[in-house]
Amino acid sequence: RSYSVTGVQTCALPIYALMTVLLYPVTVVVVMLVAYSMQTLIVSPDEFSVEAAFMQNNIDCTRKAYGIDKVVNHDFKVEYNLTGQDILNNLGTMNNIRLIDYNQTIKVANQIQSIRNYYHFTDTDIVPYEIDGKLTAVAISPRELTTEKLDETAKNYINTKMKYTHGTGVVMNPINSVTEQGQPYFIIRDIPPRSLEGSPDISQPRIYFGENMKDYVIVGTRDKELDEVETGGYNYNGIAGIKLNLLHRLVYALKYGDFKLMISDQISTDSKLLTNRIVLERVKLAAPFLSFDNDIYILIDDNGRLKWVVDGYTTTKWFPYSQYSGEINYIRNSVKAVVDAYDGTVKFYVMDETDPIIKSYERIYPTLFEQTSFPQDLAEHIRYPEAIFKIQSEMLKKYHLDNSGDFYEKRGIWALAREKYEGDKAVNVEPYYSLMKIMGGTREELVLMQPYTLVNKDNMVAWLAARCDIKNYGQLVCYNFGQNENVYGPFDIEKKIDNEPSLAQELALWGSSVVRGNLLVIPVKNSILYVEPIYISSGKDQGQLPEVKKIVVAYGERVVAKPTLDEALKALFGVNRPAVVTSNEESLEDIISKVLQSFEEMKSFSRENDWENYGKAIKELEENINVLREKNEEKQEITENSLTEAQ
Repeated sequence: RSYSVTGVQTCALPIYALMTVLLYPVTVVVVMLVAYSMQTLIVSPDEFSVEAAFMQNNIDCTRKAYGIDKVVNHDFKVEYNLTGQDILNNLGTMNNIRLIDYNQTIKVANQIQSIRNYYHFTDTDIVPYEIDGKLTAVAISPRELTTEKLDETAKNYINTKMKYTHGTGVVMNPINSVTEQGQPYFIIRDIPPRSLEGSPDISQPRIYFGENMKDYVIVGTRDKELDEVETGGYNYNGIAGIKLNLLHRLVYALKYGDFKLMISDQISTDSKLLTNRIVLERVKLAAPFLSFDNDIYILIDDNGRLKWVVDGYTTTKWFPYSQYSGEINYIRNSVKAVVDAYDGTVKFYVMDETDPIIKSYERIYPTLFEQTSFPQDLAEHIRYPEAIFKIQSEMLKKYHLDNSGDFYEKRGIWALAREKYEGDKAVNVEPYYSLMKIMGGTREELVLMQPYTLVNKDNMVAWLAARCDIKNYGQLVCYNFGQNENVYGPFDIEKKIDNEPSLAQELALWGSSVVRGNLLVIPVKNSILYVEPIYISSGKDQGQLPEVKKIVVAYGERVVAKPTLDEALKALFGVNRPAVVTSNEESLEDIISKVLQSFEEMKSFSRENDWENYGKAIKELEENINVLREKNEEKQEITENSLTEAQ
């Protein structure tokens, strides 16, 4: 349509444009005036009465959306009357008090159990296992491959794509014991993995799919893969992988920009490409509509195979009236994915059939989810994930108040307890796993715990636990200590530790090498024990070996620091706890195995012309032979003494 350059029509455009521009700000001003008038004239004079129904909706829906409406509450009146007999009556809890920290365990494992420079422990996870017939909380860590640490001269195409293809085994150590040197006591260790003291055997230790397997690899090549179990080399025989025929070689050469994939004479028709080897990314590709926990963990099934467990969540931001946590206002730990570390097989199991979202997904994807229950041999070792527990813990700080009156008055809002960790800086207590018996339970079980204080206070008012046992999986149990009596919180105990004269003197003497572990709050009968390991680190570099030097136990007004938990408990309660046997003395078989292993390493490095590591292997072999010689001399001396006594 055209307009004349004269007359009314030429003036209409600026007027309509101006009205359009002014419409939005005028609307905003009107809405603000209406809202202000409503707040000032109607809501503010009687705010609670007007908003009470809406607040109650927010409380009820938030508690339901985050699963904190089903918290089992117990009133816990603290009485400081524990006796030595009470300690003996609760040995299941006392024998499983955690004496090691995640960070320190990883540091030690990388120093003494990585074995090769191309292996690395990234993470450790606490899970329950029966060790010698006793349920024990153990830390388990996979020994993964990391070609980044190879010598620069070894980082060629053949090595990084065809030779160094997989990690090997795990290490496992009980969290309730340390060696005489104050280090983790590994009951699964070495390469090939050796299982000690009734720990589970590993039949297939190779890890082709893991947390940090970033690159694709080619298996089934003309030359064998480097392998620490079969020193002559290994050929992958799992079901994973894409057959590298000519078409596939062309497609993936273009995809990865890898021209050598087309021309390498190491690749045959039997060769396969293993890709998408990071477990977390693998499950996301299979079920992109779910959210997944970044903290995956590895287990050993009854067949001795290594299986990754990944926690999956259903979430939404559309739950009515519910409070937001980030971008969501509803969450359920409704799925667990199991991924085989050898062949990468992914299986999804529904863990919460009451969740309406996962029930919808089951109808949409009927073949994705397994129709059977979670495997029993893995179910015995699962744990409730920290990620959802942290969200629930945050929400419970305010939404433990279940009526609008207390909620409006903000009466009794909680805060996460504080502690001193590693340095002197106060940090919030991170949730931690421990094996113990809780109210309503019939035996010790793995639980995930979080203590609370009042806002801007350090005295403890509550203690929350999530049960990990498959029969009560995810059930939240809360001990309420009451707000009218003083119960020491973790930071109160930290200050008591600082003020304990004998311990303060030792801490000052050790200086910057002191590393304070997590302070654990352990309910026992109708009392509370506080336990904190004190580490001494040899330095701040990568070669440090943290060692537990003191175990601090606080009870009531008393604080005791001793080299072992047994000594601390005896000082407090006058009772000798039956020892948790954790001998760190190496047997003759162990030493012979190390000698043979060092010899095989030396031959392997010689074949690879890796003379730097060859020299290290010779030195290690000499050291192990010397230890073997000393052990043999001790045995001969014992035999001679026995013959003399017999004569």
